[in-house]
Amino acid sequence: MKRPTLILLILLALSGGVYWLLNQPDSPIRAQVMGTATPVTAPEFLAGPLAPAFAKIQIEASGGPRMTLQALGQNWTLTLDNADSLPADPTLAESAAGGLRNIHILRHLESGSNPADFGLDQPSHTVSVLYADGSELRFRLGQATVIGSGYYAQLADGSIVILDSAGIEELLRLMQNPPYLFTPTPEITPSPAP
Repeated sequence: MKRPTLILLILLALSGGVYWLLNQPDSPIRAQVMGTATPVTAPEFLAGPLAPAFAKIQIEASGGPRMTLQALGQNWTLTLDNADSLPADPTLAESAAGGLRNIHILRHLESGSNPADFGLDQPSHTVSVLYADGSELRFRLGQATVIGSGYYAQLADGSIVILDSAGIEELLRLMQNPPYLFTPTPEITPSPAP
């Protein structure tokens, strides 16, 4: 047998052995080469897509205005502070409700954390959600995280979490642009002179 053929056969046998060894379930070489799989956790929602329907959403700024969206069947009403309720744009109100359902909890902080360290001793906003089944979700918003990816929040049970900033900022934009129902102004046509 020629030398190049012998080398080729040895390399073929080695590659076959390595292939066999990598395909063994408890192979230490496989763990080194391929790495170990880390389990993927499902995102944790504040309210979640499977929560009951919303009956009322109330956002109150600390020392500022309070906005209440209330569901009445397929329609929504909007109340600012103690003013009379006005019809709300159902599309914008449903969008706000959907945004609230999509707020992710990014992280739970250790129990015993001092709320003052996260701006929760004087929260910027308090949010209350009343579900159609009578249950309630309440949380207070503190300051934004250092990198701006979320906001500190304290839930009704006292636990402190970090909520994703996109969902919270969408919710807070409602305070700046309340979802009033646009009603066109009727055109006045002049009547012909007699």
